[in-house]
Amino acid sequence: MRQILWIIAFLAILPVRAESEDATPWVPPGSALVVEALSLIGTPYRYSGEDPSDGFDCSGLMSFIFKDALGEDIPHSAAQLFHWGTTVDRQDIQAGDLLFFSTHHGRISHVALYIGNGQFVHAPNTGATVRIDRLDSSYWQRAFRGARRLVSNNLAMQLPEIPSRASLP
Repeated sequence: MRQILWIIAFLAILPVRAESEDATPWVPPGSALVVEALSLIGTPYRYSGEDPSDGFDCSGLMSFIFKDALGEDIPHSAAQLFHWGTTVDRQDIQAGDLLFFSTHHGRISHVALYIGNGQFVHAPNTGATVRIDRLDSSYWQRAFRGARRLVSNNLAMQLPEIPSRASLP
């Protein structure tokens, strides 16, 4: 139920633009990634996992989110993803950007999806579930190694028609 409330709250603030009254609404791809990520909160962590029915590791979660939300295949490896897309300065991070961390021996070992307001969604470790954490927590601040943008929020992603609030019961 909490996941549904997150998604409804997020959808309520999405920018919607239509070229005409008959046009299909759209949202920036970064927002589509965030909606997908929020829907997976509570999914168990599983090493090498890449499916919600079995669980996710961090890069498997990112792979699933990009494939399900945008139809894009990305590597199932935090270290490989660190070289994809364009580098984003910390002060310019936007919803949908990937965050990279060094949690083991100085190498890139963890990836998460930034959702805005200093928060990110990730699959943290064995025994945990997909969850939201804050980038400004002391642990994640120390481990942070950079951000990358794989999609441009200037591109439109077509979504199915959503009923207007007036037509809802």
